[in-house]
Amino acid sequence: MKTQASIVVSIMFLLVGSVVIFNSHSFSRNNEVATRFVTSIDTNTVYVTTTVLNEATSTIFVTPSLPTSIVVSLSTITSTQTNTITESQTIRQAADQQYSYLLIGGQNGSWFTNSQFPRLLQISLSNHSVRKLSPEEGQGTVWSGASNGSDWLISGWGSDDQSVSPNPYLYVFNGTNALSDNVEDAAEAEWNGGDVFSISSNGSEWFLSGMGSGILGSVSPAPSNHLSAGFFNGTTFTDLSSELPDQMDGILYASAFGDNKWLVGGGYEGDGVLFSFNGTGFSDLTTKISSSIPEFSSIQSIGWNGQYWLIGGTGFFAMYNNSVFTDLTPSLGDVLPSQVRLSQYSVNAIDWNGSDWIIGGGAAVALSSFASHAWLVGYNSKKFTNLSSALPSYATNVGVDSSVLSIATSPSLGSWIIGGFANNNGMLLRYNGTTDDLSNLTQDMSYINWVGSS
Repeated sequence: MKTQASIVVSIMFLLVGSVVIFNSHSFSRNNEVATRFVTSIDTNTVYVTTTVLNEATSTIFVTPSLPTSIVVSLSTITSTQTNTITESQTIRQAADQQYSYLLIGGQNGSWFTNSQFPRLLQISLSNHSVRKLSPEEGQGTVWSGASNGSDWLISGWGSDDQSVSPNPYLYVFNGTNALSDNVEDAAEAEWNGGDVFSISSNGSEWFLSGMGSGILGSVSPAPSNHLSAGFFNGTTFTDLSSELPDQMDGILYASAFGDNKWLVGGGYEGDGVLFSFNGTGFSDLTTKISSSIPEFSSIQSIGWNGQYWLIGGTGFFAMYNNSVFTDLTPSLGDVLPSQVRLSQYSVNAIDWNGSDWIIGGGAAVALSSFASHAWLVGYNSKKFTNLSSALPSYATNVGVDSSVLSIATSPSLGSWIIGGFANNNGMLLRYNGTTDDLSNLTQDMSYINWVGSS
């Protein structure tokens, strides 16, 4: 019990804005247009947000610099509380908040149509300012990204106006600037016309997976759709598609690194594949998982928590621990909302925050041929808990197509960041037991396919 006491903590931050100039491909020749609006995030905090709507050759993004002076005035404290606010804690918290950001990737327009155009936003967590980045000039989308601890690799599908480079693009971003892409076109030629759907890192290099649509000699002498994988160390791209244990007209949707190897999986609708990659070679786990999981189909998500893997896809969910697959599909189904259980669903996103899992889904990414309903479920290795009530009502109303497509942990916020769509509009949420709807920061995005947090 707290004793009656008065604690007055007055903290003054003198923020000096630093202007960062970003040179990239010219997305728009229009003058920069900025709008300001106020978003209430919780009962006690109001954020003033600056949104840059059009990115010219040089985009100006104002990021608060580290405070030049922090004045902490502690009045007389007469309390038995053991928790106190120290000056060092205040400085550390201020620094964490100022240099933390979200990356939000997706598109404007419908999947796989001539109207889809890539969207990549950098959102400051200190003031909710939004910076529009240009990973690709023409049509396309952002499917995925991952950090190696210092730089981000982001990709998807894209076609520039001149059509001089093969698809997909590789966009390397260090949090401030885009870095040069020195990859030779020939190195990724068999991907031409295809997509990178998943990127994961071991802390230094990146593993990429998806679908190639160029010529892969082991499949066909003519361009054709096929499973593709590659490895990128920041300068050199190594294509691994010819080394995959199995091939099909499908997509490797998901990958994750853990236990000194990558798991990568995908397929298409009812047909699934699962491989492991140790940095030098692949092993085929498809037969083993399909014999243990009756519902096994196309894999859409993979997660690792330091002890075991969770693997989800179209209508199934499984654990992989010590080379043993355990079917968790019935247990997950028991807690899903009734409208989800009665329809086709996909497990699209799996994320671990150090103590708990959060799992989300709806319609599979890039597959919206059926009515879908967004859902969220928590898991602590013992039981599942339905968290779908944390989603905004507009995403769960009957008759509205919606889906959770991506989840990332934000250590600086102590929250999960959730991306997806509802009724053809991008959905962006912050969840830590309560939900903050940040969707108004996503501008004209129709789908948020991927979220990343610094």
